[in-house]
Amino acid sequence: MSGNTSKLQTKWAVIPPIVLGLALLLWLAGGKKTPEKEVNRENAQAVRFLTVEQQTFTPQVSGFGTVAPDKSWQALAEVGGRLLYLNPDVKVGALLPAGTLMFRIDPGEYEIALTRNQAQLDAVTASLQQLELEAQNLRANLKLEQKSLALQERNFRRNLALAGEGSISETLMDQAESELVRGRISVQNLENQLSTIPAQQRQLEAQSTQYEAQVADSRRRLAQTEIRMPFDGRINEKRVEEGQAVFAGNVMAEVSNLAAAEIKTGLVMEKLHGLMPRDGGARARDFTPSPDIFAQLGLSAEVALTGRVQAVWPATFSRIDASLDPETRLVGVIVTVKEPYRDAEPGVRPPLVKGMLCRVTLKGPRRQGILVPESALHGDRVYLVDGDNRLRTVAVQRGATQGGFTEITQGLSAGDRLVLTDLEVPAEGLLLEPHVDEDSQKRLLAYAAGGEVAP
Repeated sequence: MSGNTSKLQTKWAVIPPIVLGLALLLWLAGGKKTPEKEVNRENAQAVRFLTVEQQTFTPQVSGFGTVAPDKSWQALAEVGGRLLYLNPDVKVGALLPAGTLMFRIDPGEYEIALTRNQAQLDAVTASLQQLELEAQNLRANLKLEQKSLALQERNFRRNLALAGEGSISETLMDQAESELVRGRISVQNLENQLSTIPAQQRQLEAQSTQYEAQVADSRRRLAQTEIRMPFDGRINEKRVEEGQAVFAGNVMAEVSNLAAAEIKTGLVMEKLHGLMPRDGGARARDFTPSPDIFAQLGLSAEVALTGRVQAVWPATFSRIDASLDPETRLVGVIVTVKEPYRDAEPGVRPPLVKGMLCRVTLKGPRRQGILVPESALHGDRVYLVDGDNRLRTVAVQRGATQGGFTEITQGLSAGDRLVLTDLEVPAEGLLLEPHVDEDSQKRLLAYAAGGEVAP
């Protein structure tokens, strides 16, 4: 009995701590409120934007190229011989006016040839003159002999009539006939001599023509012993020294023209098309090279140095290559600068010399359009801030690209707010916190006005 009582007491001793623990838990739970479900709030993303406006701007595109003379000339030795004279001013880099004597080759051989050929020509000329005198004498003698023959014929006929009457002896008749025969032979001989005159004359004239050509050739070769500057030019290279033997075909010097310089640059054809006037209809897209098309389309150009020295030259849009470069797929555009050495000022405005690297800027006629920073384009789409400050994606059509800005021909209207910030997740309808990018707006306005402003 006592054992059962002991077990019962042990069980009841465990129950009070359990009850107390449950009560404590209920009390703690009753002192707290039920957790409320948290409501998600949409966070706006801060972005920079500028307001799209119609701008009056000059479409332009730039490229780089090296200066080359529009005309180069090689001083070739057209005859051989010893170099007797070398102008001391013929040095690399020297500027020489047109007509300056540069080289003189020993003319002795060519002077002798000229003298010999001239003597042969003079001899033939004298023979022609002598032949003409002989012809004149023959013609004069022929006239006299013909008159004498006429008298002899009349005398013969008269004697013949007298012989029929028996009034003249046979001896006198034979004498008259003999004189008539001699007269006819004399006339015939003179006529035969005269008939050979034209053949002799043609032969001498042919010889005269031959010797005249030889004289002309000798004079040409003698003149070629002196080599002069063909135009105002710059010496790019000198390859001979005084006293040196030169041969026909040797290059003695290389000269570049000072009148004009050319700069060739490579451009993407689409960018070149972007310069065309928009009011030109089909011609704006049908770019056909011709000597005057650039002036007709109002295209112009300028050339500027690269580096610390700032100098600009007006240029003429000269021509384009007939085909694309097979490696770069660019079309070559050549511009011309007239008188590249004019107004040169050491240290301030250097002349445009061969090999100098320049920036070539091609410009079209001013027109109205919408320009946006090129960085705001995402392929053929842009991001806009709509009226509810949410992101809207719009497809656009590009026009000319120039200096970090791109012309938009379709897809944007004045007043649109263009997003400049590069969004990581450009979700359509994304809530935005727009802020005007005044700096970009000012740069765009300055560039449209014609300033060299980096975007």
